[in-house]
Amino acid sequence: MRLARLTELCAGILLTVLFPAANGSDAAQRKTQHKARAANFVALVAGFNHTCALTSDGDAYCWGQNDSGQLGIGSSDKLAHPKPMLVSGKLKVAFISANGNQTCALTAAGVAYCWGENKFGQLGNGTLVSAVSPVQVAGVLKFKTLSVGATHTCGLTISGTAYCWGGNWHGQLGIGTMDGEERYPCCHTSPIPVVGGPSFSSVQADGIHTCGLTLDGDAWCWGNHKNFGQLGTGDVDLRDRPAPVQVAGNLKFSSISVGIPSCGIVWDGTAYCWGGGPVPELGIKSSVERLDRPAVVPGKLKFERIVSGAFFACGIVREGFVYCWGYNRYGQIGNGSTENVDIPQLVSQQLRFRVVTTGGNEFSGHACGIATDGEVLCWGDNRWGQVGNGSTVQATKPAVVAVRTASRR
Repeated sequence: MRLARLTELCAGILLTVLFPAANGSDAAQRKTQHKARAANFVALVAGFNHTCALTSDGDAYCWGQNDSGQLGIGSSDKLAHPKPMLVSGKLKVAFISANGNQTCALTAAGVAYCWGENKFGQLGNGTLVSAVSPVQVAGVLKFKTLSVGATHTCGLTISGTAYCWGGNWHGQLGIGTMDGEERYPCCHTSPIPVVGGPSFSSVQADGIHTCGLTLDGDAWCWGNHKNFGQLGTGDVDLRDRPAPVQVAGNLKFSSISVGIPSCGIVWDGTAYCWGGGPVPELGIKSSVERLDRPAVVPGKLKFERIVSGAFFACGIVREGFVYCWGYNRYGQIGNGSTENVDIPQLVSQQLRFRVVTTGGNEFSGHACGIATDGEVLCWGDNRWGQVGNGSTVQATKPAVVAVRTASRR
């Protein structure tokens, strides 16, 4: 993620949140599309170029790119997979997470399984060998949540201890040390406890940094800081941090999402973002090279949830509408264009959502959501079929995910 690339993006001063006019073609298109209520889908997660979903009966489905086995279908290839495919192994799961080129899931008993790319040890099974089907994370730990980053994975145990594993050259594991260099990282292939911070109620991994949220609503982050101020400390020390440091501002968050930007919601629904620069993904105007402390996303929107992507973000407001903003080369904002936007844009006036997720990196970007009526939709980059609508055509507006036809393996 080069700063030179970012500075090519345009940004404007955010004075107010604009509500786009109704688009009649949206409604017409939805009437002609087959509804994918296939989907007793109850959760959606997205990686760089793949998407996975969890059904109410514990089945995991994935679609999109599969060059590292990140779909978990028992094989890998360089083909696009534009429809949901059942993850192999007859695994019943209660929680799922994806990022980069890998996916992880938890059983109802808290046992962790991962699949996909493993060159940094991010699958946590004690090896550096990629897996095309779910493999169990090493050890006897029981987790209540997992979060997959691009190069590492973190989890919170049932007892409340945070563990991370995978690449650690920026200190993204939070174990007090930084190992090796990016080209030759020293990897930790099994879970190791995070040190030096408080007890967390949730922990989230991104590309090369991680954040945790305490029960009191304090956000702490560790890992890469020098590129974009991702740790949000607000000080002049831009060194990477191998142990948790508190995010500046004395804000009490109800939830956070880690990426570039990282964003959090305070108790009244106001959104704050940090970790970026003179680019639109923060939802604000910044004239400095990086924004290394939380800044409010102006406007009168009150968010229930925000999910951070790679240089863009999306959020669900209390009325159920989804707004997105930021980098939009691939249509990941979902407003029908590919122009970057620095103010939250309404994705659809016809759709209300209960789930939203974002995926991609600096070379891609897509988002997906589950509507309140159960319909599953995605938009953005679709070169690998990550939108899941049966095609590989870019979707600048929400497209209905294809009906599942796979039988259990």
